[in-house]
Order: sequence, then C-alpha cells, then structure tokens
Amino acid sequence: MAPSPSMKITSCQDVVTCLGLSTSANLVTCISLKQLFVCHDRQLMAAMQNLWRRSLYVSSLSFVLAEEVSSINSDEALLAGLISDIGLIPLLRFADQYPDEQPEIEQLESAVPFVRAPVGTLMLNSLGFSDNLMSISHHSEDWHYESGGRLSLIDIVILAKLHSYFGSQKTHHLPFINTIPAYAKLKNAKLTPDFSLNVLRQANQRIKAAITILA
Repeated sequence: MAPSPSMKITSCQDVVTCLGLSTSANLVTCISLKQLFVCHDRQLMAAMQNLWRRSLYVSSLSFVLAEEVSSINSDEALLAGLISDIGLIPLLRFADQYPDEQPEIEQLESAVPFVRAPVGTLMLNSLGFSDNLMSISHHSEDWHYESGGRLSLIDIVILAKLHSYFGSQKTHHLPFINTIPAYAKLKNAKLTPDFSLNVLRQANQRIKAAITILA
C-alpha cells in the first residue's frame, strides 16, 4: 500500500499502516542487520564498511530486478540481496578478535569463496531466517545453480550479484549472462545487454535512497 500524501506519520503504527506489515518487517530487519557490520580494527572496519556498501548495492539491484519481472516480491528481494554475503561477517569479526595474529586483508579475501556459503547458511539459521532465505547465502554466486522450473528469489539475487560485478576486476571471470539458468527463466529473454544497462540506470536513484536510509 502506498502512503497517502494527506496522511501524517506520527507513530510506528502509522508507518506499518502505510507500508504494510511485511515491508515494515523487512525494513526493520535490514536496518538491524547493519549492527552486525562492526569491527574494532581500523583496517578490518574499512573492509566491513565496504562489505556493507556492496551488500546494499546487491540489495538495491535485487529490488529493481524483482520489480521489473513482477513475479517476485520486491521487498523480499531487497532483504535477500542484503544477506547474500552475510557469511563474510564472521570471518572479519574472527580476525578482529585476534589482533596479534591478524592475517592480511589479501589472505582474508582468499578465504571468501570457502566461507561465504557454509558460514552464511549457519549464520542465517542461527538468526532464525527461513529456509528460503538461508539458500540465498549458499547459492548467490553459484552462477549455474538450477532452482527449479520457475523464476525464484535466488534467481533474482544471482542476476543481481552478476550485475553488481559489471565493470569490476571480476568481470573477466564471470560467465556470459545468457548461459546461466536464472537468465533462461526470464520471459522473452528480457535481460538483454540494453535492458541490463537500463536497469542499472533506473536503479541509481533507488540505490542512493537505500544508502541514505541504511548506510
């Protein structure tokens, strides 16, 4: 439900009424998750802040893509994108607990492919997330993951993750977008290169808005 221009927001109940219970719950979860992205060491905190910004970017792209395809709840996609790299938080916080034996950032980065999925799944389970959302962390960079016959939430996050790397150093190591199962489920192969660029352009303001609220 969109908020009425004439309606004044004076309480949390008004916000829930305007946004709806599901949207409000997801927004509160997103804001609460930021409290996990904290380290005491300056270098590790910089890495944690970078992780948070990347997660916001994937979250915003997931939201925009879900709106474009219309068959996936965009609010759920927003949250799913945000938790896609949650498995990296314990890695940085563990290093933060042992400053005398702290590995270099490059060493931590080399461990990312091995901890993202299993640690992320365990963390989401401990936080009480649903099975559907726990699969996000496990498969978000499993480019050739087959989730079933219909476009699903994890497919949206996979596509968003792929888009988030466009123009980065990882671009040359990515599969062609038309070779991944998530792409094949889009009606009429909607995600063409031109469409992808258009989505990124349209997402710009929404990404800025998300960073304003959640950064």
